[in-house]
Amino acid sequence: MPCRDRSNGGLAPPAVWSCRLDCKPETPNQAVRCRGNPTPFTGGRRSIAQDIVVVILLAVLAAGRPDSVAEIGTTLVIVLILVALIIVAALAASKYVLPKLFRRIANNKDVFFLIAISWVFLFIFVSDQINLFLSPLGIEAYLSIEMGAFLAGLAIAQLPYSKQLQDRVNPLTDLFVMIFFVSVALDIEASELLFYWEEAVIAAAVLMPAKFLIFFVLINWQDFDIETNFLGSLYMIQVSEFGIVVGVAALEGNFISEEILGFLTLLALITMAVSVYFIAFGDKLFNRFESQLSRFEPEDTFSDGAKDYYEHAVVVGYDDVTRNILPLLDEHYDDVVVVDRQVEHTEALKSAGFDAVYGNMKSATIRKDIGLKKADFVLSSSDQVPVNKTILEEVPDDATVFVEANTQEEADELYKHGADYVITSVDLAADRLANYLRAHAEGRPEFNRAITSDGELLRNPDPFPETHDQMVGDLDD
Repeated sequence: MPCRDRSNGGLAPPAVWSCRLDCKPETPNQAVRCRGNPTPFTGGRRSIAQDIVVVILLAVLAAGRPDSVAEIGTTLVIVLILVALIIVAALAASKYVLPKLFRRIANNKDVFFLIAISWVFLFIFVSDQINLFLSPLGIEAYLSIEMGAFLAGLAIAQLPYSKQLQDRVNPLTDLFVMIFFVSVALDIEASELLFYWEEAVIAAAVLMPAKFLIFFVLINWQDFDIETNFLGSLYMIQVSEFGIVVGVAALEGNFISEEILGFLTLLALITMAVSVYFIAFGDKLFNRFESQLSRFEPEDTFSDGAKDYYEHAVVVGYDDVTRNILPLLDEHYDDVVVVDRQVEHTEALKSAGFDAVYGNMKSATIRKDIGLKKADFVLSSSDQVPVNKTILEEVPDDATVFVEANTQEEADELYKHGADYVITSVDLAADRLANYLRAHAEGRPEFNRAITSDGELLRNPDPFPETHDQMVGDLDD
C-alpha cells in the first residue's frame, strides 16, 4: 500500500491496518445499486461474512485505543461472546416470535414497515447501551449500533416477508448512505482529502485490477458459471463504503489522523467513480470477451439452490378469477408461480403444491425471484395499470399475457403496451348476460342448466376447483 506519513516519514501500525480494512471487497448490494438492475452474482454468503467482520471491527474500534495486545484480545473475546449471544437471540426470535407477529400484520404494509423498523431500533438500543445490562455483572464492553442493525436485519431475513420489506427499506438505505457521505465530507478539509492524492491514485490503479483478478480466481474456484464469475468480479473492484465507516470509527478512536481518513475517502471515491462505468457496461464487456473467457468455464457449475424458472406460468393475485384458472395452468406447465399480498393466500397456495411468493409485483426483487423475464404465460388479476405495464415491459416478446383493467380506456392502453388479452369484468358479465337472455328467449333448456352450473361454480368453497371441465357445453358451445 503506497501510503506514508509525509511529516513523520511513515505510518503507525493502526493507520496501516485502517488502510487495509478500507480496501476490503464491497458488497454485491453496492454493485447492484450502481447497476440499477439485479446482478447475476450470487455471493450472498461471502457478503454476509464480510459484513460480520466489519461490524465486529467497528465494535472493537468503539472500545477506543487499547494499551496492550492483551487488551485487544480481551475486547475481541468479549465482543465475540456478545455477538454470539445476540445472534442466538435474534435467530430464536425469528423462529418463535417474529413469524406470529409479522403474520398478523403483514397485510397492513404501513404497520408492517413500522414494526420492522421498531425491531431494528430495539437491537440498536441494546447494542448502544449494552453496558446497562452488563454493569451489574462488573463487565464493560462496547458494541456498535451497526452491529445491532445488522443482527436485527439478520433475524428479519429469515422470514418469508423479508423480500417485500427489502424493497421498502432500499430508499432509506440510499438516503442514509448519502447522509453519511455528506457528514463525512463536512468534516474533511480539502487539504486533508488531497494530502495523499498521489498515493490514492496509485493505490486505485493497483487495487482495482488486483481485486478483479483475486475475485475471478476465488469465484471460479467455487465453480460458478463464467458469466457470474466475470460480472461478479467486475462488480467487486470498487472500495466499499464500509471502508469509510471503519475509517471514521478509527479516527474517532484516535487510531488514524484526518489525512489518513482523507486518503481512504479519496481512494473510495476514485474506485466508485471508475467502477460505475464497468458496472454499466458489464454485459457488453462480457459479450465482447466471452469467447476468451469460456476457457475458464468449470465443467460442473455451482447452483445456489434457488429455483430457476423457465417457460413457466406466473399468476399475479389470488382471487375468484385466478383460483379457477390455477388447476388448468398446473396441467399445462411444470411450474406455476403465484404472487399475492395476503399471507393466508400464500400459505394456502403452498399447501396445495403451488409456488407462492408473498409480495407486490412493484418489487424488482419479487419479479426477479419469480423469473418474470423467462415466463411463457402471465395472468395478472391486478387492476393497477402501472403494475400491468411493468409486467408487459419485462416479459419476453413471445410470452402470452392476460391482464385486468377497470375501464375500456385502460384496456386500450394495455393493448398498446402488448397485452394479448385484457380482462374487463363489465364486458365479460355483459357477454354472459346476453347469452342468458338469448337462451331464455329461444326457450332453450340449456338456460336452466347454465344458471344452475354457474351458481354452483360461484358458490364452490374449494380453493382450487376443477372448473375447466365444467366450463364447456350449454352456453359455451
